[in-house]
Amino acid sequence: MRKLFTLALCSAISFSVFSKTDSTKNKPEHLKANKGTFSTELNVNPFNGQVNLNNSLNQIKVRYFISDLIALRLGLNVNVIKDLEDNNNPYGTNPFRYYYEKKSTKTSVNFGLEKHFKGTKRLSPYFGVDVSLENFSASSDFDNQQLTLNTKNIWIIVNSNNQQTFYSLNNRAYFQYGLNVFTGFDYYISKNFFFGYELGYGFAHIAYKTPEINSSGSTNVNFYSSEYTSFNVGTRLLNGIRLGYNF
Repeated sequence: MRKLFTLALCSAISFSVFSKTDSTKNKPEHLKANKGTFSTELNVNPFNGQVNLNNSLNQIKVRYFISDLIALRLGLNVNVIKDLEDNNNPYGTNPFRYYYEKKSTKTSVNFGLEKHFKGTKRLSPYFGVDVSLENFSASSDFDNQQLTLNTKNIWIIVNSNNQQTFYSLNNRAYFQYGLNVFTGFDYYISKNFFFGYELGYGFAHIAYKTPEINSSGSTNVNFYSSEYTSFNVGTRLLNGIRLGYNF
């Protein structure tokens, strides 16, 4: 009787373990992001071989899922340019000085919210809204002994041809803000690895900053100083496929 009871107990335990193992095997693997997940992505265009950061502002984009179906998103980019040409020879019978420097800094940030839908095992469609802010600053300095120029909120462009020097203005500083609504999808190829697409509609307001130009020496160029703003509304498309992963 004791042997029979022991055999029955072992059989019951074995059946229970087998049932749990079999149930685990049959349980579908969860591929999508869930609460507490971070994700980031690139923008890939297979038709021209380009690989860029995610959006039109070339930002690094990160998402954080505060629940299985709601994600906070943040895009950030800081781009600094400094071009310098400095030639100086104070010696000899023909001393000369040529100094030309251009500097600019562009900082942009996007932040918003995504609402995901259940979709399918692999497909996660969503819609949302985000706010965009961007600031661009520019300055330049030029000195060739006959003329000295210092600019703020714009670049002075210097070109020489046949011993003549031409001056123009470019890259005016500005501040931009905007609001976008968007929709898109994530399609999971495997666990935590997805591709997708996104399109949106929104507006952007750009306020160009007033140039400040100081000069000394002789020049025939008349520089201007004025305020200027622009406003545009329209669709926003990403030229390529979003390719990303969760972590």
